[in-house]
Amino acid sequence: MGVVITAIFAAASLASLWGPEAPSALSSGRAPQLGDIADIPWAIKDGGMLIWHFTKATTVGDALAQAGIHLDIGDEVFPPPNAPLSPGLTVMVKRAKDVELVVEGQRRRLRTQMATVGALLWEEGISLGPWDEVEPRPDAVVKDGMVVRVVRVGLARVVEEETVPRPVAYRDDGSLPIGQSYVEAQGSDGVVRRYYDVVYRDGQVAQRVMVKQEEIPPQAMVVVRGAGPPISHGGGCEGISYKRALTVWATWYQPGVNGVGYTTATGLPVTMGVVAVDPAVISLGTRLCVPGYGMAVAADTGSGIRGYMIDLAYPPWVVPNWHTGYVTIYILD
Repeated sequence: MGVVITAIFAAASLASLWGPEAPSALSSGRAPQLGDIADIPWAIKDGGMLIWHFTKATTVGDALAQAGIHLDIGDEVFPPPNAPLSPGLTVMVKRAKDVELVVEGQRRRLRTQMATVGALLWEEGISLGPWDEVEPRPDAVVKDGMVVRVVRVGLARVVEEETVPRPVAYRDDGSLPIGQSYVEAQGSDGVVRRYYDVVYRDGQVAQRVMVKQEEIPPQAMVVVRGAGPPISHGGGCEGISYKRALTVWATWYQPGVNGVGYTTATGLPVTMGVVAVDPAVISLGTRLCVPGYGMAVAADTGSGIRGYMIDLAYPPWVVPNWHTGYVTIYILD
């Protein structure tokens, strides 16, 4: 008889403590049980709904686990899970929101408690440049399942240059023997300089507008060609049939002088009729005629022979009669 009285008294005391939100075990009209009195009554508010539970757990974390309440990354609990559980305690669960964040085309998913898009970016350590774009706006409210996109926008002034090759102008000189020539003026290449304003979005060109163009005209190279009577000394090229003519800078060399060997790059002896060339301009093995020198073959190379240059070989017993300078040569094949 004493047990029943004690149970009824305890139930009445709890009912007066809980008030109108008392657990259903006390408000349904059924007789309270000793197991109800041994368990601790507590409530959880999750997503706006208040639900009462009974547990023998002593901490908030254990009570949540026994109630089957799963917490994801970013979810917040108050009081915290390590707090002691007391009768009538209401535990608040604030669920984090799932958000997909896209920055410069890179996607990642995260969970956040931040209220606005701007606060979310701050939480993730993402700063915005003056032209960067954010969608939704930074003051937009973060919602579950939202996609937040940050596009990096940059502006740049780009300068492009185009070289305009210098033309070659020829001037005939009757006082200079035919077959001889020299460069009177080197001239210079021209330049076209274009200025563009370029808009980049996530590192890719989104817009390109030319804002200015500057032009520096080329200056012609002037080559003086001999138009006078040819000098006949066994090296004339008059009357020959040729495929093309080139104006080159011509020097001479001899074996045994300044470290020059006695054999060419192609294995021939260094002697009259051998010419060192740049193979990128004149292929080895090419036959040619050099006014004032005669018929020759491109059979040698040299470290100092680059571009439109040739080096005329003489045997060691000959005193060269060549004067270094520009000359128009004739390619035979």
